[in-house]
Amino acid sequence: MEDRTKTPPWGGNISADITNLSNYFVSSTGRYLIDLLQEGLEASRDERRVAEIVQY
Repeated sequence: MEDRTKTPPWGGNISADITNLSNYFVSSTGRYLIDLLQEGLEASRDERRVAEIVQY
């Protein structure tokens, strides 16, 4: 983590669509995981409800 010059174990063998860590993880429907989490947390805030992440 400290040495930002190091590459991941898989090297550069990834999709060209992946430009940073935020778009590396996608849901089964193809949506970015970070976007889904943000939307869920914002909805929870707006509805004044507790957000809970559970294993599915």
